[in-house]
Amino acid sequence: MRKVPGTEAGEVAIKCVRRIEESESYANIIVPKILEETSLGNLDRNLVTEIVYGSTRMKRALDWVFDRYLPEPPPPALRASLRVGVYQLLFMRVPDHAAVNATVSASSKRNKGVVNAVLRKISRESSMEWPDTATRISYPNWILDQLSEDLGTPHAISMLEKMNQPPEVSIREDGYRQDKASQWIVDFVGAGKKDRILDLCAAPGGKATALASFSAYVVAAEEQGIKKEQLSGTIQNDILKEFMVRNTYIYPPSPSI
Repeated sequence: MRKVPGTEAGEVAIKCVRRIEESESYANIIVPKILEETSLGNLDRNLVTEIVYGSTRMKRALDWVFDRYLPEPPPPALRASLRVGVYQLLFMRVPDHAAVNATVSASSKRNKGVVNAVLRKISRESSMEWPDTATRISYPNWILDQLSEDLGTPHAISMLEKMNQPPEVSIREDGYRQDKASQWIVDFVGAGKKDRILDLCAAPGGKATALASFSAYVVAAEEQGIKKEQLSGTIQNDILKEFMVRNTYIYPPSPSI
C-alpha cells in the first residue's frame, strides 16, 4: 500500500522529538544522528529539521494548544506526534489536510485515532485565543517578565518573537557553518594573540574555535557529557587539530596554564 506523502519525514520527525524529550537532549545533537540512519532526500531532511527545531522551540505553545482536547497528559509518543502535527498546522506553510494526513500516517497505530481527532479539531479553529503572551511566544513567564522590566514589554515581546525565527546561517572562511549573531560576538570580543579567553558552556564550539583562530589562547569548558562530545567533534573537524580532553577542553594546547 502506498504511503501518504510526507509519512517518512513525519516518522523521523516524531522519533527525533520524542528522543529529545525523553533523553533531555538537544535538537542540534539528536537530529543529525537520526538523519544519518535514514535514506531521506535533501528536501525531506530539511523538512524534518524545520519541524523538529520548530516544535522544540515552540513546545510550550504547542502543548497548550492540544492539551485542551485531551482528558489527561499524553504519553511521550502521542505528545511527540501532536507536537509535530500542530507545529505544521500553526507555523508552517503546509496545507491543513496534508499536515493532518501525513502526521496521522506517521503516528503509531495506537495513536492514529487520537492524533486524527485532535488535529482536525485544531485545524477547524478560525483563531487562537491564547491564555497569555508567554504561552503564545513559548517562553517561560519569568523570562518575559524580566525582559519586560528591563526593556519594556513591547520591546521584550518583539525581541523574543525574533529569537523564535530560525537564524540565518553562513559559512566562515574556515568552512564552519555558524549563524551571524554568533560571529558578531566573536568580532565584539576582539581577541588578540596575547589574550586568554574562558568560554563557559562552549558547545558546540563555533565561537571558541573562531576566537582561537585569532591565535588567542582559549579554554572551552563544557560539563554536560553529550555536549562535550559535540565540542570535541567541532575541535577535531575545525582548523585546530590538537586538543586536550579532560572535564574541560583546552586548545590550543599549552605546556602550562
